[in-house]
Amino acid sequence: MEKVMNILKPKPNPQQLLRDWQRRLRQECRNIERQIRDIQREEKSVQKAIREAAKRNDMGSAKALAKELVRSKKTVNRLYENKAQMNSISMHLGESVGERYRDVNLVFKMLMVFGFALRVVLWRYRDVNPVCTIYPPST
Repeated sequence: MEKVMNILKPKPNPQQLLRDWQRRLRQECRNIERQIRDIQREEKSVQKAIREAAKRNDMGSAKALAKELVRSKKTVNRLYENKAQMNSISMHLGESVGERYRDVNLVFKMLMVFGFALRVVLWRYRDVNPVCTIYPPST
């Protein structure tokens, strides 16, 4: 049944695939931004807890919370790097598919022109080869 559905379903063109990939990458970037905001919100509460522990003169828990704060900042930096890499991938995808699509269109147009020229030439020399059944060139 799956083979039948694959035959009936039209294959997406490169532009559509590009849009789908870029949409997924943008979704992931938004998820990363959401994670960053959540971590930063937690950082604020941890900073408040560090201040309270310092006021109570509880240096053990203050140190542990400070280490957690440093780890969360490193995580945020890593998430920003991941987001930048995803944006870079999205841009490279757009460029590469755009170049290929432009090249394919150029080749197709060239073939159309050469095909038209070939039909004109064959039409002009149809008397030489009467077996040739080329349609007249359409303008």
